[in-house]
Amino acid sequence: MQESKGKIVLLIREWLPSYSGRPTYVFQLARGLSRRGYEVEVITKSKHEGPLPSKVKVRSIPKMYGLRVWHYLLFRGGDVSLVHAHSTVCALPMKMASWLTGKPNVMTVHNPAIFDRGLPFRKIFDRVMVLETRYSQEISITENLLKARNVNKGIAGIPPAIDVDVFDSAEDGKSKDTFRVLFVGNLQHEKGLDLFFKSMKQVVESTGFIQKKRDFMFHIVGEGPLLERLKLQARQMGIETHVKFHGRLTGSALVHLYKSVDLFVMPSRVDGLPYPLLEACAAGLPILATQVGDFRRVVLENQNGHLVPPGDVKEMAYYLEHFALNPHLEQMGQASRALVSQEYAWDDVIEKHMKIYERCTRPKLKVRKWKPFEMLKSGFSMLRRYRYTGRKTLRVAFTVDLMAGYSNEELLGFLERVKSFCEHLEIKATIFVPMEYFEPFSEELSDLRQAGHEIAVRTTKAEWAREDERKNVLLSLEHAAEQENFGKVAFFRAPSALSQVEYRSVRALNLDWTPVSEDPRPKLKFKGGLPHLERHTYDLKYFVESDDTALLSGVNRLRAWHQMKKKDPFMVFSCHNGEFSSREGLDHASGENFSLLARKWAHLKEHMPIEFVTMSELRG
Repeated sequence: MQESKGKIVLLIREWLPSYSGRPTYVFQLARGLSRRGYEVEVITKSKHEGPLPSKVKVRSIPKMYGLRVWHYLLFRGGDVSLVHAHSTVCALPMKMASWLTGKPNVMTVHNPAIFDRGLPFRKIFDRVMVLETRYSQEISITENLLKARNVNKGIAGIPPAIDVDVFDSAEDGKSKDTFRVLFVGNLQHEKGLDLFFKSMKQVVESTGFIQKKRDFMFHIVGEGPLLERLKLQARQMGIETHVKFHGRLTGSALVHLYKSVDLFVMPSRVDGLPYPLLEACAAGLPILATQVGDFRRVVLENQNGHLVPPGDVKEMAYYLEHFALNPHLEQMGQASRALVSQEYAWDDVIEKHMKIYERCTRPKLKVRKWKPFEMLKSGFSMLRRYRYTGRKTLRVAFTVDLMAGYSNEELLGFLERVKSFCEHLEIKATIFVPMEYFEPFSEELSDLRQAGHEIAVRTTKAEWAREDERKNVLLSLEHAAEQENFGKVAFFRAPSALSQVEYRSVRALNLDWTPVSEDPRPKLKFKGGLPHLERHTYDLKYFVESDDTALLSGVNRLRAWHQMKKKDPFMVFSCHNGEFSSREGLDHASGENFSLLARKWAHLKEHMPIEFVTMSELRG
């Protein structure tokens, strides 16, 4: 039986069946995550009908959606690992709850309307939630958001995907006597169907098309506020015999219609990357669309379709007639299918989401949770003056955490960079390695050990989450190290601070646990409108974000604190491979972070004697 990787809550107002690509995107995401070991709960306003994949639940909240979502996440979401919103309306209660619970939160932007001109209330709200609200990770299905000024650095671009097998299994129903055109989507002003009617009228009345002796039929699938107005417009223009409104179609009926037409059109005034475009490509159709949103990513000029300026009726009519008289539509349709099968596969989308979830749910050792009387004690330490007057050497244990969620190639490259970095600074590191990496990286870890570095062990959040499994985890540590001939492994790092009971269990196996050093002076922060004290650990983030003067003051505070305790000054410094990866969305790429760190240590050495040691040497 596959062990659960955690519970993910997906927030979306609209649910299936729908012509918006958003519900289909979320459904496929939920199904893919459940197959890979996650428990998934979808919270929506709509009522779900039909079967659901295993480990996927749908909770319907038809009334007071935002307030009840906030209440659920705040008071009933204790077992939730991460919350993922798929609209700005859903992101608001998610963010309000996360301020109090601290749960990781992810926001996917589907609608690019934030870039439209004009400032109605909804667009202002969307801009605040998309560009000015910070999330654990922000995702965009369109490329235009990646260039926007945003408080969320490192926005992940993950386009939608399509299952081409569904369309490959359907029979082709095209007719040689009729040229059939299809539109699928919500019937609203932004889709531009009123303009397409004008282009269509020019084509059906043109001499070239009449001489072709083919009938013309425009199939419209969808519902929306403009349905009756579009029917009236077709009658007034005299083209009602060439237009067929199907209303709502789903499943095999919709797939069959895709396979029975010759051309797909999307004459949008404003849009992003609508899901019907991918469905049309999967069905092997050429496409005529407008130059909006991310259409250019799917419609390649003269390969599988044409793009025209939005609102240009004459050019739309020109290319529509060009398609109607073109005998090579089948080749363009094949190009459409090849495009989505290669670049829009669901397996790739699910894997990208999993890496984001794993990164966002990793344990953060930067903040320690204090009990009330400890907070009072910490408050007094804010007023204390730390002044170091000694000349003793600061002993530094340089530790490296090897984090999961990266490919073997990335991890091997990181280990090589660590080795080169340590050789350059002439230091020895203590490397904390998860047990599952002992076997695949046994050769590399042995080389590091022979070079004088120390190998220690760490656990993941999933391994350490269940209290009844912690003892088994601890017992397996020493056994795994012995199997790979690493010798005695003395040091251990958990994804959170150890309680007294946990610490006694660790010591019973002759393992030792030493936390990462912290700045003795806490900082006053506000969370959910309430003040709390936060201590920063001495790690890469602390070093990179502090200027040279502030860094020197912080390290001297640590030395002064040890002097007050009548101890020799020491520091346990920590970094991990995610901080040296450009995929993390940090300001610095991998090489720049190594260079920055080396410069920071060189600056400190100019003002104090520093000796780098391993954890064993530090504790010895």
